[in-house]
Amino acid sequence: MKKIVAIALIMLLGMTVLVSCSGSPLTKAGFKKASDGTYTYLDTKTSPLGEGGVKIDVVTGAAGYVKFTVTDNSGRETVDYYKFTPADNMMLRYRYVAAMGMKYNYYFDYVAMELKKVTDADNKDVSASLKQMGRWDSAAAETKDHAQELMSYFKLKFGMSINEAVGK
Repeated sequence: MKKIVAIALIMLLGMTVLVSCSGSPLTKAGFKKASDGTYTYLDTKTSPLGEGGVKIDVVTGAAGYVKFTVTDNSGRETVDYYKFTPADNMMLRYRYVAAMGMKYNYYFDYVAMELKKVTDADNKDVSASLKQMGRWDSAAAETKDHAQELMSYFKLKFGMSINEAVGK
């Protein structure tokens, strides 16, 4: 009887180890999985964008994405974010300019590393006016820098690319 109990305990322990080791690469990297299937990670110490922190949400699969929401040092979210969608190799940068009370969407191809267009809060393309005002080049350069920083941070921090995290 004691042998049977001992064997059962060893088998149960072995199964527990197998289940705990078979987690997804995201949970192994420190992400928490929510009930809706989204993986979340909060970093208030080493934001790739300077001061403050970053909350990272990952949705896996064909329509998956990685979204970086800018936070303050305590983890409170701001409205600014960066959303990478591997299905179309696009990064959407949403930026609120408080001094002007304006909201902008920057569409950046992170494979070609170029800014494609910028829209306002009404989703009206304002690319031509930015070019006319001489602001396009600086917007493109800043957005490229941010994309590179975020991709590099993700790879170094979690040991996988954004595309790998989503499953592409």
